[in-house]
Amino acid sequence: MAPGKTRQPAKRTDAEKARAKRFIYLWVPIICLVIIGVYASALDPMRPTGRVIKGSVMEIKRSSQQPMSVLYKIRLETGEEVEIAVPEKSKPAGSQVMVEEFSTALLKKKRYEIKEPVR
Repeated sequence: MAPGKTRQPAKRTDAEKARAKRFIYLWVPIICLVIIGVYASALDPMRPTGRVIKGSVMEIKRSSQQPMSVLYKIRLETGEEVEIAVPEKSKPAGSQVMVEEFSTALLKKKRYEIKEPVR
């Protein structure tokens, strides 16, 4: 570099500006959606909602997905029909059961567990 000359910052070309815009408008939203999806699927835990609902057992069948468990089809007081897998060791007695509701915070997925049989 010759004495007396100062170095000026390089000007951005149109191709560099287009690349920067593409990154901001295309890739940043995609990256954000992937991060939210990973959080929702892996890190969004089920939490009890505090609702305990009375239900009646409609059908009992052996579960093919989970070994050593029984699949209960239960009709809740709200009118919903849910399927709950219960280990064979802890089968509820009777046809009336109390069901506890669990939900995720972000996606509001619901899961039910048999809390206790109604006596």
